[in-house]
Amino acid sequence: MRLLSFTLLLLSIALSSLAAPTEPTAEDPKTSIETVWYNVTKTIIHTVTEPSVAEKPACACPEEPVTNEEPTVLADAPAATLDKCTCEVSEACRKESLDSMDKCMDECDSTIEYGNSDKLEDYRKCFTKNSATVVESEKCLFEDMKDHCTTANTTETIEEATFEAPEYKSESGELKNNTVWKRHGEKYDNLQTFFHCTKNCIHKKLQECTANKKCALQLPKADEFAAKMIKCTKNSLKISNALLNTCTCLAWTNGVKELQGSCAVIGNSYYVNKA
Repeated sequence: MRLLSFTLLLLSIALSSLAAPTEPTAEDPKTSIETVWYNVTKTIIHTVTEPSVAEKPACACPEEPVTNEEPTVLADAPAATLDKCTCEVSEACRKESLDSMDKCMDECDSTIEYGNSDKLEDYRKCFTKNSATVVESEKCLFEDMKDHCTTANTTETIEEATFEAPEYKSESGELKNNTVWKRHGEKYDNLQTFFHCTKNCIHKKLQECTANKKCALQLPKADEFAAKMIKCTKNSLKISNALLNTCTCLAWTNGVKELQGSCAVIGNSYYVNKA
């Protein structure tokens, strides 16, 4: 009996010497679901939560200054100014530019809407042999612009202008209801489109020449300039005859069928003056 009592006493001492588990604190890491024996009989379950992430501070960027100023608008560059050419320089440059007529006609081949494109060189000979269509109209044009140049003893500064004129437009108002013109007028207009293109090219050559002389010719505005060009194709027997010969050369010498039967109208001064 004493032996049993002694044994129970030793067992009781042994059990009391075991360290009792402590309750987990807030500092304990929460890395898993953990079962902890507390005072032998209690179970505490910890649920894992993600550690909070510190919020990024808001950007302290400087704000764009608010202004009521209007946007800056760049003004157009002023037109270049040059001395007005003397009439002597004008005459020399006009002659030089007219010498480029054949080259300019070559550049304007694309405006010819009839015939065979393989024969354009032959067609061009018809125009060059009857150059009065261009020469006489250019003479008329500059005689009409009396202030385009100045005398040798006078200096005048002007804005540099361009010779570029709008495309040719028929002004056949009086012939609008004319039966004959309805059949042939379009062919006349096509010839004049070619001549108009050639003259514009000659004018560019003229402007290059005067620019090299450090001067400019005084010109009207583009629309007015174009109207003067058209006006100078009229009221000239030399131009009418040159048109007739050009048309005949194309129609009969070179076989342009579209013009056959139209030359008597295209080169008739009555129709030319009203076209």
